[in-house]
Amino acid sequence: FLERVVEKMKKEDIFMLGIDLVKDIDIIHSAYNDSEGVTEEFNKNILNVINVRLDADFELNLFTHEAVYNQEKNRIEMYLKSNVDQEVNLKKIDLKLKLISGESICTEISRKYTREKVESLMGSTGMEMKEWLTDAESFFAIALAKKLS
Repeated sequence: FLERVVEKMKKEDIFMLGIDLVKDIDIIHSAYNDSEGVTEEFNKNILNVINVRLDADFELNLFTHEAVYNQEKNRIEMYLKSNVDQEVNLKKIDLKLKLISGESICTEISRKYTREKVESLMGSTGMEMKEWLTDAESFFAIALAKKLS
């Protein structure tokens, strides 16, 4: 992504990137497994979209939302786990999807970064970070970068 961005940048351009930062695992876990079920509803909405766009017959109540933090890769992984053996028809693409109870569909990967990692990624693609701004808790950052000569 950054390589494609830097290819299109002019020397005077400034690139702004929003970054979700590495933080305490309990904070991440509670954000993606909220007690109100907002993230679960968001996660299951992908099945609604597939139902509409691909004339599918996913039954949302047959899935459980799971969000797991992969500490080694600094990322949250969201899944929808089938609660039963089931077959789903995606009519527009002539596909029958067979799921066994306990089988999961990965719906999202959300990476978390450190300032050092962002600087390294930008540098390796021909950008230089000019400014780093964070919120009060350092949960989120904005990086401003310029294209190297």
